[in-house]
Amino acid sequence: MKFLNFLLMILVLAVITPLYSQTESEVDKPVKVEKKPVRTPFENGILLDRNTIVQPRAKSFEMVIQHRFGNVNSEGFDLIGIFGPSNIRIGFNYSIWDKFQIGIGSSKNRLVQDLNWKWAILQQSRGNEIPLFITYYGNAAVEALKKEQYEKVSHRFSYYHEVMFARKFTKDFTAQLTFNYAHFNVVDSSGFIPEGESEIVNHDYKHDNFSVGILARYKVSSQMSVVLQYDQSLIFLDVDEAQPNLMLGIEIATGSHAFQIYAGSYRAIIPQYNMVYNQNKFWKGDVAIGFNITRMWNY
Repeated sequence: MKFLNFLLMILVLAVITPLYSQTESEVDKPVKVEKKPVRTPFENGILLDRNTIVQPRAKSFEMVIQHRFGNVNSEGFDLIGIFGPSNIRIGFNYSIWDKFQIGIGSSKNRLVQDLNWKWAILQQSRGNEIPLFITYYGNAAVEALKKEQYEKVSHRFSYYHEVMFARKFTKDFTAQLTFNYAHFNVVDSSGFIPEGESEIVNHDYKHDNFSVGILARYKVSSQMSVVLQYDQSLIFLDVDEAQPNLMLGIEIATGSHAFQIYAGSYRAIIPQYNMVYNQNKFWKGDVAIGFNITRMWNY
């Protein structure tokens, strides 16, 4: 009888011990960190006058329409610039891979044609293992005006590069910091007479230029956001110093569409032209109303 009790005890221990060990191993197993990117830091890849860190998934096709009216303080009756000289760009972007897209565009002013690309280097993870987004954007632009305006073909070209750092701080608030570089093969060096002066001075534009920018979005509802952009040149000149840009706007977005309307002191659309040549001053009323429309198709 004692022998049977002993065998029964051994059998019970043999069954219970593996179960207990398995329970302990499951408890001690480290929690897997969620590495998927956070959802919708911005609604799309363009916000106001700035590219964003958003990179659509592979095989996504996007159409972009960007429009700028004239300055609201322009002379004559043009209804706060709406009937004044305008600028427009139509562009198309295609995501070759999940983290890389390429695009083309055509602008009205100076007939600038651009080839652009974007690479999502890092993406903020939902588990916060990666705390921020890092994205690189670049373009090469060529002016398609008559050849008489250029001594060399190379004088038509300009280039732009930016590195974007962004973080989605809450479900409603995202901020982005950008560092920008622009190069023009040729810049305007003709003479002009500054306001209030009598002597001719030469333009002082630089071939290589640097700037920094801030972009912020706050969602006020499921489809509407208020947005702000500020840009500051890091090239300080005695003449022709590029003026900073301030933009305020509203974005209305659905799953595949976005509409943005805003007012700001930038009037060009290709970023290097704003970065180098902008002379509008926001606080003096040199403000233009603009809007962007984007449409995304996923295949």
